[in-house]
Amino acid sequence: MIHINHVTLLESFRRFQVGTSETYDTEESLIENLTGAFKGNDLTNIGSAGHYLVEIGEQGNFVSDEVIFSKFGVKMTPEQKQLFFDHAQQMKPFVPEVWHKKIFNTSRGEVLVSGTCDVLQGTVVRDTKCKFRSPSMMDYFDSYQWRFYLSMFGLDRFMYDVFEFSGNNFRDVTLFELKQREPFECLRYPKMETDLVKLIDEFLDWVEYRNLGCYLKTKPCLPRKSEIKSINQ
Repeated sequence: MIHINHVTLLESFRRFQVGTSETYDTEESLIENLTGAFKGNDLTNIGSAGHYLVEIGEQGNFVSDEVIFSKFGVKMTPEQKQLFFDHAQQMKPFVPEVWHKKIFNTSRGEVLVSGTCDVLQGTVVRDTKCKFRSPSMMDYFDSYQWRFYLSMFGLDRFMYDVFEFSGNNFRDVTLFELKQREPFECLRYPKMETDLVKLIDEFLDWVEYRNLGCYLKTKPCLPRKSEIKSINQ
């Protein structure tokens, strides 16, 4: 069975496919995500730190700045950290980092899609986003991340919790102003499952075209390095 081991891979494909304005939504970055070559950067490390602070909640008061820096290479002010802690407190009770999976029936047969949502709050799936510019709610609405999680968990409501950093020095976010935006809600709709299967089919067509199926555990061997390099030439 084909296994797509994270929902974000399918969303990365969609963003590349539609040609979003983000500079990192390229075929090269998509391949790095698929092959595991992408190891993170300053922006993703800041986002990971934010997710971690929400996950540990008020227990974060007992976690030193040195621990957070050693994990993510990020420094935050007490006020910035408190904003994440307060958010976690307001959401209680919730379960952080919940892994789930679902089998989708596609034109290529059964495909297993799995992923980990940031927060499961009763019957609501929530995702923490750290942005570095004024967020576009349409970007979140267009995303397939929330659609897959609602399908996988069998739920109807998804909330994006957006934290906006304002600054231009990603090595020291203590210089940034941090604001929490109003949560953005996305709801299940009648043809959602059909849309999800269509995206999976299109993703698998691209994977086959680029000879990268081995990274989905569908072939016994890896493509040669020269084949991967030629994709971007």
